[in-house]
Amino acid sequence: MRSILAAVSIMLLTILLALSAGPSSAQMHMRDGQKKDDSEATQRAKERKSTETGYKSAIERLPDQKYDPWRNMR
Repeated sequence: MRSILAAVSIMLLTILLALSAGPSSAQMHMRDGQKKDDSEATQRAKERKSTETGYKSAIERLPDQKYDPWRNMR
């Protein structure tokens, strides 16, 4: 009886270890796609820079007036 219980517990432990090791192996798979990630990062940086320049130019075109939300209530 003890040998059966020991065998079942060992099988459960190995299954739990195998299941917990699966997702962590996905994090280590960066070497193959590193060149693709670098090109995507540079593309995102270019897009971010163009967005920031567009935002800054739009802000500069706004008039320098203070906004009074209560102007129609007085």
